[in-house]
Amino acid sequence: TLMKNSFFLLLLLFSNLVWSQEVKTSKDFKIVHATPYEVIDGTKYYMTFDDVVVSLKFTRKGFHIQKFEGDKVALKSRKDYPALPNGASVSAVIPFNGKALVIYELYDKSNTSEQVFAFDIDPITMKVGKTIKLLSTKKKVRGSTAMTGFYKFQKLNKFHVSTNFDNNILMINYSLVPEIKKDKNSKEIVGFHVFDETLKKVWSQELQMPEFENRLDVSQSCIDK
Repeated sequence: TLMKNSFFLLLLLFSNLVWSQEVKTSKDFKIVHATPYEVIDGTKYYMTFDDVVVSLKFTRKGFHIQKFEGDKVALKSRKDYPALPNGASVSAVIPFNGKALVIYELYDKSNTSEQVFAFDIDPITMKVGKTIKLLSTKKKVRGSTAMTGFYKFQKLNKFHVSTNFDNNILMINYSLVPEIKKDKNSKEIVGFHVFDETLKKVWSQELQMPEFENRLDVSQSCIDK
């Protein structure tokens, strides 16, 4: 029919238009290929420090730091370190005060407390700094359930990390599990902990939200300076 012929002609015209277009890239960019390097499977994080790219990769056996430099971003060096403590979960890996900062959470079963630790990594020497305990609470903290092994589950993502624009003030916040489970009868309580460039705690407080949980969600928080 006329309608089918018109539709077929439209498809032909569209196909010719698509295949005739050439992919053009800006002359301001040049694509180069680096020398291949060994792949490390695991949870991966990448950061840039001036002309250096630092990669952190966490596996069950350890964590690995790779440094890339030069015009071709070639692998220059690599260092391997022992794994994080058993049961630890990485909360964030961020640039902070000129270094890479690793923040992880760990539940202390013997003391029934949630803990958050941090250590920094020098992007030039790739040396790992001293591990510092940032906070600890015996209160139940909300998180998301994830499978970490064969029929093995763990609460993750309990603590949320953010920094100011200059990456020298750190904030960690979390939501507490309500004592009353019904949202219409409980108000959310959010904890905030703020640290300076040396990771010294400068302020902390747990705030009760003004509305019941079925009417309010805390979507985001930030540092204003």
